[in-house]
Amino acid sequence: IGYAKNYTIQAKFTPLREGIFAFFLRGEFEEGDGYYLEVGGVGTNDWRIYKQGVFDDQRQRKPLAEGKISNFRMEKKSYWLKAEMESSKIVFYLSIDGENFAQLAEVKDETFVGGAIGIATSGESLFFVDDFHFFQ
Repeated sequence: IGYAKNYTIQAKFTPLREGIFAFFLRGEFEEGDGYYLEVGGVGTNDWRIYKQGVFDDQRQRKPLAEGKISNFRMEKKSYWLKAEMESSKIVFYLSIDGENFAQLAEVKDETFVGGAIGIATSGESLFFVDDFHFFQ
């Protein structure tokens, strides 16, 4: 979607097995540098926010926030993930109905001021993604 700075993205996703589903934000596709918001797949309740890039002269991932959602486990059903990017503020949300969003975390970081947007998975994960929205 080109080069974006301040925006909101939202997507409906359905985990079909355990694995990672992530938004890739303000990123650079060739090296994978940028911000990531990850949630686990079926049977998990964890989430993670990190940035990937060259820091202290080496390529690495730096955690910004992480946690677990109490009394919750992902099932084979639809959920919604949302990210709001405004200047150095990054806010991440999760919803079970697409209308009511619970804030997972808010972080401030000025490493990446703009870049590409996308989705990422890892390992043997399998997700169905629908209703991807971009608001500026």
